Amino acid sequence: MEIWKDPLEDSEKTEKPVKKRNYKRIFSLLAFLLIITGCFTFYYLYWPQYELVILESPDGSYGTAEAVNNNNQITGWYKLPGNNFHAFIWAPINGPSDIGTLGGQNSYAHDINDKGQVVGSAETSDGFEHAFIWDSVRGIIELVASGGKKSEAIAINNKTQIVGNYETDDNQTHAFFWDHQNGFVDLGTIYGMGSSANDINEHGQVIGHVVTPDNKKHAFYWDKETGMVDLVGRDGVTSEATGINNSGQVVGNFFDSETLNYAAFIWEKDAGLKNMELARLESYANKINDEGEIIGFLRADKLLHLPARSFSYLRTRIGLVINLQKLSRSTNDNIKANSINNHGWIVGQLNSNRQEPPFQPILLKPKKAAGFKQKISDFFSKF
Repeated sequence: MEIWKDPLEDSEKTEKPVKKRNYKRIFSLLAFLLIITGCFTFYYLYWPQYELVILESPDGSYGTAEAVNNNNQITGWYKLPGNNFHAFIWAPINGPSDIGTLGGQNSYAHDINDKGQVVGSAETSDGFEHAFIWDSVRGIIELVASGGKKSEAIAINNKTQIVGNYETDDNQTHAFFWDHQNGFVDLGTIYGMGSSANDINEHGQVIGHVVTPDNKKHAFYWDKETGMVDLVGRDGVTSEATGINNSGQVVGNFFDSETLNYAAFIWEKDAGLKNMELARLESYANKINDEGEIIGFLRADKLLHLPARSFSYLRTRIGLVINLQKLSRSTNDNIKANSINNHGWIVGQLNSNRQEPPFQPILLKPKKAAGFKQKISDFFSKF
């Protein structure tokens, strides 16, 4: 006996799986489009965009940019004819201006504050190198160190508090602190073996390194209340603190016994010292601004068939690591990042293996967000 079957029933059974497959394809396509859109939106809104500006000297010679303030003034030094070096200050409108010397042949600028005051070291008429402060009104002025021996000013804040290093009577190097109220103050050492200052913030907090009895460098933090503190302890690893912002965040480098290379660290009073883990091979941190952006240098491990890479980097406040080397003019050029201000302006040096001059002062200038990007950025900045 033949059993009757409803043809519609069979058609429904065969169509349902097809519909399910179609739904899966549509869902997968939508998910893919959302991911791509999200990636492009993230890149468009948060990935920093920079342009490379060469800060050419008046005679086209070489040099380096050492620091930039929050008014976008830059300082550093140029090589002049006759194999002499002079400190300069650069402004977006006027370009470079020579700072001069203390009567000798050479001068080098290391830092600039928001008042446009520059500090560094310059030769006197007798050939000794002494710390100086310069401004547009009084010109270059010598900061007399104890004993009048070799000295250099390394950093200055907006209160005109200056830190640097000088040679003591027993031929050690000691960090010093200087301001109008107290004059020259030796910051001393922890182990009696020397010290060196690298940076100061608006609260008068100073960082650098001390020398241990076994002739190693240890990162230090100093303020008027605590005095000088070894950030890694007496038995700690070789290390150096290189930058501090106004939140008291300190960056620097320490020798990692696991990788047998140097690694960049960030230190805070409450959290202590933390490896930033930027690269498996080697990494260094130079400076940190008030936005938490960090510049430095790293050597990344090879990836598949690609060789290991070395480049200067920018680490953004959300943890993105930007390869600044990609901003260079050619594969023969190398970018060195020395300083960053609160607007994200980065200054440093462009080194070239094939072009003249062999190295030049540079500015990495953030490109302004425009139109939709600016509106979206302003919207999110409210939260």
